[in-house]
Amino acid sequence: MRHRKMCRQVLAVLICSVLLFSGCGLLFPDSTLAPVQTGPTLPVKSEEEPTEAPSSETEPETPAPTEPTETPAETPSETPTETPVEPTETEAPTEPPKPFSIDAFYFQKLIEDAGYTPEDITGSQLVIVRAMSSEGTRIGAVYFFEKDEEGEWHQADVAQAYSENMLAWELGYLGRDGTGPDANDSIARTPVGLFDLGPCFGAFELTGLKMDYFKITEHHHWAGGINKSKYFNQPVIVTEDGTYPKYEYDTYECTVITPDMVDWGTEEEDLIHYLPNYDYAVFFNYNGGYAYFVHIKDTNTGGCVGLPRKTMIRLFDWLDKEKDPQILLYIH
Repeated sequence: MRHRKMCRQVLAVLICSVLLFSGCGLLFPDSTLAPVQTGPTLPVKSEEEPTEAPSSETEPETPAPTEPTETPAETPSETPTETPVEPTETEAPTEPPKPFSIDAFYFQKLIEDAGYTPEDITGSQLVIVRAMSSEGTRIGAVYFFEKDEEGEWHQADVAQAYSENMLAWELGYLGRDGTGPDANDSIARTPVGLFDLGPCFGAFELTGLKMDYFKITEHHHWAGGINKSKYFNQPVIVTEDGTYPKYEYDTYECTVITPDMVDWGTEEEDLIHYLPNYDYAVFFNYNGGYAYFVHIKDTNTGGCVGLPRKTMIRLFDWLDKEKDPQILLYIH
């Protein structure tokens, strides 16, 4: 019994030894029971052999990190070179449209209504007098326009009394015999047509005006005598000795003559006798008669254009001889 018990113990020790050595991989290194290629031994080998073991697997992966480094280098260089080229092709043929101007619209309509075109207006300031046929052409609407540097016509800040469709205008008083193309010295009729404006004259010592101006005195006359006077339709100073002092406010130089040189007979206007209507006045060069002016008047005239006093003062401030002001008179 004792011998049999010892044999069991020895056999148990041998079995334990076999199991112990086979678990460590020392007894059977080629056996399938050896846990060499599974589990926790793989991370150890990947750290020790990074270049040899995964050579076949890492070769296709090496270009991957190099490609992203090239693409950001190319994209910033391409964008600035391509963008400036495109705007030059698209912006060159197109121009922004001009904004609609109500002033230019009405200016065009008034000019066409008078039988003219904007090209007929040679100056940059225009007074338009539209005689109203419904009132016997004895009164009219007066408009004031100015052309800017771009060739666009706008309302001038002169007329403020009335407003018609957003267009400011003043009531003008015309000839007692109406308005027409046959105006002359024998009829109180306002002429029609396009005429230059200037010079200005009045009763005050005005300085700083943009128009030629003279202050009227008892020596100032406006000569008539159509077809017979060499001074026809001009302002003339008549003195005994044929001299007249030069004043700072007299920027327009009138012709000075002696009484024996008067050749227009009685056909004249002694300007000082027409004050206060001529406190502010401006000549327009209609030569079918003499002494046709725009001046202060609130009733019908002998052929001139009458405006309120405040409007005439604003007109004096606005007119500029460098802009070649004109007046257009017509019947609507």
